[in-house]
Amino acid sequence: MYQKFMDFMSDKLMPIAMKVGTQKHLVALRDSFIATMPVVMTGSIALLINAFLVDFPSQFGWDGITKTFQWLVDINGLIFNGSLAIVSLVFIFALGYNIAKVYEVDKLSGGLVALSSFVISLGTSMTKAFEVSGVTSGVAKALNKVAGLSYAKGSLSVTISGLIPGDQVSSRGYFTAIIIGFLAVIVFAKIMKKDITIKLPDSVPPAIAVPFTSIIPAFVAMYVVAILTFAFDQLTDKLIIDWIYDVLQAPLSMVETLWHLSWKVYLVLLYFLTLKHIRLVQKFLIYGLVCHMVHSYGTQH
Repeated sequence: MYQKFMDFMSDKLMPIAMKVGTQKHLVALRDSFIATMPVVMTGSIALLINAFLVDFPSQFGWDGITKTFQWLVDINGLIFNGSLAIVSLVFIFALGYNIAKVYEVDKLSGGLVALSSFVISLGTSMTKAFEVSGVTSGVAKALNKVAGLSYAKGSLSVTISGLIPGDQVSSRGYFTAIIIGFLAVIVFAKIMKKDITIKLPDSVPPAIAVPFTSIIPAFVAMYVVAILTFAFDQLTDKLIIDWIYDVLQAPLSMVETLWHLSWKVYLVLLYFLTLKHIRLVQKFLIYGLVCHMVHSYGTQH
């Protein structure tokens, strides 16, 4: 029975694992997630240390620990701001780099195009509403005349422009980064492959020639994303990142229980595969890890 089961796993899962393991887009996605691990783990460790210095002592009233190590708490806060708080920016550059790598075009330009295109798709303002009471009609009119302020029915909305909202570059932006990254860099790579580039004499050093050859492909790729973002905003009055998050968040929340059940089944299969088929386990483990990371980051908000 055991041998039949292992033969079935080898015959059915091995071909699938081999195909998945060599699919260049999935390889780029896998490598990009793995590439962010140094930054993600550093931020996670800083967050964990702060939990022991702030959250845990506060449960028992040990505020002295927090005050004593406030300097370390502040340092960990800076680490968090440069890692998990902007993890989508870190990821999108790695994704662009790896997509360009599998298409065999300039990798640095691919990363920069992906990063710029992702920022193009984000919002440039943030609005916060506050409940305000005792506002007279005269004050309300005065508030509505101030740029960025809007008062109605006891609610004051404050809009700050010229910034990138922090929640859009955190883990909330993963799905948008994946979609925009693939779109922008694939367009960039296709144009590079068609050799629609600026030609420079052979005497020009490669350090100068390579960026110049990337200008036209980058121009087209970034304009494609900009036009798509503008059109989507005009048609739906919503940012792409907000729409993607709303559409994907609801289904992911509904299948939360099913996911955990599937994860347990996955671990059981991994145990049996480990007994005999090490190479298959390596692919199985990597893609299970990537899928679990996507699920975790997409549903934690």
